[in-house]
Amino acid sequence: MRDDRHGSECAQVSLAADSLVAWLKKQERHDLRRSQLANLAREFLLNEERCFRRIMNKASALSLLSNAVLVWNTMRINRITAKLNVKMQTSRGSLRSHMHM
Repeated sequence: MRDDRHGSECAQVSLAADSLVAWLKKQERHDLRRSQLANLAREFLLNEERCFRRIMNKASALSLLSNAVLVWNTMRINRITAKLNVKMQTSRGSLRSHMHM
């Protein structure tokens, strides 16, 4: 009777050990998957940061270019209006000479 009980206890211990080993292997797979997922997330975030930096660099360059064009246009408009003011003043003077008051 003792041998049967000892045999069944050994079988239970063996089953428990097998279950524990299976559980540990499963946990290792999960840990591996978790670490792989963490690595993928880190890589994704780094790529996103690089992409964000590239986009911000392009946006900054476009903003700088836009501001340069705005300044150039403003300066040109000021020159043109100054020339027009001079022409208008001379034309008003010539018109006054033709007017009889």
